[in-house]
Amino acid sequence: MGKITFRRDIILKELFNKFQAALAGTVLLLALSLLAVVFPVQNELIDSERSNFRTEAQMYLISLNNFVQNCIQGTEGLCRRSMVRDKIIAYMNGEINYTELKSSTQLKYNSGASHLKNCLLAIRLVDNHILNTYGDNDFINSLDLSDKTYSGVSFIKYNGKPLLIVHSPFRDGDRLLGCDLVVYDPSQVMAELNLTDYKASILTRSEFKPRQQEIIDHQLITHNNHTSFYGDILQSNAILLLTIDDSILYKSVRNSTAKNMLIIVLSLTITLLLIYFFVYRPAQQLLAELRSANKEQQVQKAKVEKLSNGQKALFNIFRYLSESWSFADDFTVISRSLPFIINYRNFLIAARESKEAPSFTIKEITGDLTSRNLESMLSRKGTILEQAISTGEPFYSGNVQAEVNAIDRYHSEIQSIIIAPVIYKNFKWGLVAIDHMEKNAFTQLDFELMNMLASHIALHLEEMDAKNKLNQEANRLRALHELVNKSLLERDAGMISHLITDMLAEMDFCSTAIYRTIKGEQGCDFELLVQNHYQEPEPDIEIFSPDLLQQAAAAKTMKIVEPEAGRCHQFLTPIGFRNELYGIFCLARNQPFTNQDVEFALIIGNYLAVFWELNSLITRIEREALIDPLTGVWNRRYLMKRIEEEDEKIKRYGGEASVAILDLGNFKLINDRFGHAAGDEVLKATANAILKTIRSVDSVGRYGGDEFIVLFPNTSLQQAKKALYRVNQEISRQRPAGVDIDIFADFGAAACPLDSPRLLEAINIADARMYDNKRDRKGQDF
Repeated sequence: MGKITFRRDIILKELFNKFQAALAGTVLLLALSLLAVVFPVQNELIDSERSNFRTEAQMYLISLNNFVQNCIQGTEGLCRRSMVRDKIIAYMNGEINYTELKSSTQLKYNSGASHLKNCLLAIRLVDNHILNTYGDNDFINSLDLSDKTYSGVSFIKYNGKPLLIVHSPFRDGDRLLGCDLVVYDPSQVMAELNLTDYKASILTRSEFKPRQQEIIDHQLITHNNHTSFYGDILQSNAILLLTIDDSILYKSVRNSTAKNMLIIVLSLTITLLLIYFFVYRPAQQLLAELRSANKEQQVQKAKVEKLSNGQKALFNIFRYLSESWSFADDFTVISRSLPFIINYRNFLIAARESKEAPSFTIKEITGDLTSRNLESMLSRKGTILEQAISTGEPFYSGNVQAEVNAIDRYHSEIQSIIIAPVIYKNFKWGLVAIDHMEKNAFTQLDFELMNMLASHIALHLEEMDAKNKLNQEANRLRALHELVNKSLLERDAGMISHLITDMLAEMDFCSTAIYRTIKGEQGCDFELLVQNHYQEPEPDIEIFSPDLLQQAAAAKTMKIVEPEAGRCHQFLTPIGFRNELYGIFCLARNQPFTNQDVEFALIIGNYLAVFWELNSLITRIEREALIDPLTGVWNRRYLMKRIEEEDEKIKRYGGEASVAILDLGNFKLINDRFGHAAGDEVLKATANAILKTIRSVDSVGRYGGDEFIVLFPNTSLQQAKKALYRVNQEISRQRPAGVDIDIFADFGAAACPLDSPRLLEAINIADARMYDNKRDRKGQDF
């Protein structure tokens, strides 16, 4: 007898070791499945942070390039000062000597250079000599003054400090008159970029030589735990290098990874605790009872064998469930394996496929319960299925017809039933049930196995829901990343709206719309920019009504509308930046909006707001670049472009147009007598007089100094002269404060095709006529 007991103990010990190995394998498989989800999401987050860093660095590069462009324009403006040019031309023609040239231009050169922002040094080279200088002359010897024909930008380092040098040669026709070299200090601009977490530096292309293994893409490199962005500086031999510490750049990624790892550890801990309390400890107790109960060895042996076989089968079910990704697969796995553990007539599982699902999905083997309107039995008060779900208590009966009221609603012939609720952390996922036609067909062991199965199903459904949510978040992050990449260079609001609605078509939304604000006298209205229905709405059911749009706009915050009968859930959020409302972003969904849905929608709404605000800012900047800052009329660059467009129009379609040059007749006297501030006021008054007199289709711009140019489309030469007489009369009425002498202008006009086949050539004719009129005026009024 002792030998038999000893051998039985060895066999039981071997079974227990196998049981422990199966436990370890289950835990390891769960851990690996969780890690397989976390690390791809981490890589997506890293790519997203790099993309955000690249976008912000490109904005800094644009700011620096705008500064370089302003420096180039300022230097070119210094070259175009006509009075100094005339003196240099006189010198080149031998009319004055070098000493006279230098003495007559130094003050004017200083005056012009003093207006250049961030200018350290300005040098004018004429006839291989330094004619004029302005600023700090200490580092003239550090500059290369040999190439006087080069036009562009270069960077040098002086005492470790990067300096910007703009080379701007100026000519009289094909003859080189000289060259201006202006040295600018970009340090103030770099400081204004407010680079809190970034280290910025300017390098020449010869200094920047990254190794191949350090290159991430065409704009990013990594080196020594730092990530750097590099981009070419406009018209120069240098690049901007922005560097950020990886610990700062990937801080959010590391925090997210730490949270995910904590979730994994908690999930594994909970799994171990559940297995310990529901499997491991009962198994230990059962083994202890088998060793101590010698009188019932055969009975206990049968129980242990059945428990062992049941556990093995359950572990197989658990293993197969870990590889399942859908509720239908779960039912198939359980219904095929459970008959090897328990003998039953019908197996039923009713569970939610996600935490947001409003109803239960039902699967059973025979199908006879589904035909009895089983869904109502899950929600109707008083039924055994509803009680099991609402109370969370498992149910077992071996004589159902006598012990359970109204059991015929479930089935009129069954005698035994086990119902185990599927619950995880107080969330009621559903239930599993088995039944039989015989009385007392199930044992207490069967009841426990069903409860263990229900517990693991709850854990498995929780895991699948978490995986689905992680996948959904990863897909949404990937979609947002693709949206940002596609829209980097896009400025059309309609195209961006279509990109967003196309992106949302792949997600679980039934409809989306983007409305643009239309401002009117009675307030604001909304124009539909784009709308997509991914599922056809119910007829006569209106979503995103005008009243809802007005309510969302008035509230200045998001609005979630719960559905009425036949409607879907609606989400509306204003697209606004600071106090400017650009529109409303709307989403509709058949299921309630989750916190993740709301966060995702708010991200899209904020992205649209930033996009619209940036477009508005770019439009304002582009317009300001074409306006003369002193007079408020068009600058020379824009008006020349406008004349070229009119020239092409006449060339293609025929017609006529006139151009005129106006020059203030006594502007030098005004400057000398009343000062340059008064002269500026005279220029403003002159520009206002011209704008007040000409037609809305006509264009006026500042040509240079005290000269203005006017374009008269569809106007003959005689009509233009009449208009110019009216302009001069209006100019003569101007009396700026502090100026007590008459103001008048000399003008000249030319027409195309009367005087020239091209409007651009007519400008020179008008300019010559203006000078003829100036010589002939001799004090007469026009």
